[in-house]
Amino acid sequence: MDEACARLERARAEWGVRIHTDPVVALEVRRLELELAELDQARAHLEKERTKLQQQAAALRARARQWSLWLE
Repeated sequence: MDEACARLERARAEWGVRIHTDPVVALEVRRLELELAELDQARAHLEKERTKLQQQAAALRARARQWSLWLE
């Protein structure tokens, strides 16, 4: 994702106004924007999964503590 972001920023900085007037550049910028959007969606999905796994891990730790106390 960082690479796609960097490429998009480099394209904007390098080509400036030509982004809107040069169709090849405009297509490349659009492709990079779409790639970045896909990566953002993937990141959001992974963050959601990480949160879910963290909650499951916390629940398992709590159950392990309960079993530990019960076995003492």
